[in-house]
Amino acid sequence: GMADFVGFYNITDNYRSPYEYRGDLTLRADGTFTSVEYFPKQSRNFDGKGVWTFDPATLTISLRWQPGGDFSGTVSGNTADFQMAGHWSDGKTANARFVRRWRQP
Repeated sequence: GMADFVGFYNITDNYRSPYEYRGDLTLRADGTFTSVEYFPKQSRNFDGKGVWTFDPATLTISLRWQPGGDFSGTVSGNTADFQMAGHWSDGKTANARFVRRWRQP
């Protein structure tokens, strides 16, 4: 269920190097999240927030930034390391990997 995903994740973009983009994501039990996205080449960071859901019937997790991008995808592997497809806030197609660093108790 949703509780299995609560925690802190590192995000990487499968199409870009970590020098171009990386992110940190905190999924909360109340269905909200916060994120920090880093663009090292441009020396800028972007704080974000939004809402997320998990559908156990289809194993689909969805994140919607407010305002901005959206992600959804079928979780393969496990809740500590999974990939999702979606769209970045500029509308470009996205494919990202989420790796959990810690779980909230």
